[in-house]
Amino acid sequence: MKTELKDKGVLKLRAFFALSIMFVMLFSFSNGVASNNLLPNPCDTIFDEEVLLVVEEMPVFTGGEMALRKFIAENIIYPKEAMDIDIQGTVYVRFVVDTNGKVQNVNIVRGVDELLDAEAKRVVESLPNFEKPGYQRGKAVNVYYTLPISFKLD
Repeated sequence: MKTELKDKGVLKLRAFFALSIMFVMLFSFSNGVASNNLLPNPCDTIFDEEVLLVVEEMPVFTGGEMALRKFIAENIIYPKEAMDIDIQGTVYVRFVVDTNGKVQNVNIVRGVDELLDAEAKRVVESLPNFEKPGYQRGKAVNVYYTLPISFKLD
């Protein structure tokens, strides 16, 4: 009888801790806190309009993904100061492709060093408009786009 009561108490305690952990995780993810803010809140807004994280049709850069990478590669300038002290790594840049295909709200979500971060942001801000914006249910919408930019010295 005592063992049965003790087991019920342990089960209740375990259930309480499990629910507490699930609540904390749910709260963290719902506020875009997880993964160093790589996962934004899908309810974020830009100019009073919703910005979506996932859509039926993602934005398309003129010439496709390879053309986007080529544009970055041709326009990036490795900062000399960063080269001199051997700073390398991948900068993750998040921006919004608006309903007209324009790049807006460029932010560094995971940086390496302020020199590399600033150069990655500069290049993304210089992107021409995307050929097609993102679409959800046949309507152009604002969409988050995250782009990794690698800086590597040979």
